[in-house]
Amino acid sequence: MNEEYHISSAVVLCQPDRIKEVIDQISDLEGLEVHGFNPEGKIVVSIESQTRNNIVTTLEDIGKLEAVLSSNLVFHQFESANEEVS
Repeated sequence: MNEEYHISSAVVLCQPDRIKEVIDQISDLEGLEVHGFNPEGKIVVSIESQTRNNIVTTLEDIGKLEAVLSSNLVFHQFESANEEVS
């Protein structure tokens, strides 16, 4: 079996007056880390997972949060765990 490792970054836009609430909610999601935010409601996150489907599901879950206006993938990279590093 070919194992993969996926890492993505995304920008989440939420209602500015609820940014703390949204950061708390998305910080609880598995494999997700908040790297920064601004007062206008933009939050930068990274998502790490074993599968591409989990990345997509996590972005969809973020987008379903009540105060979230959008969640957009910025970067996605994956590597096979079986690849040799030189």
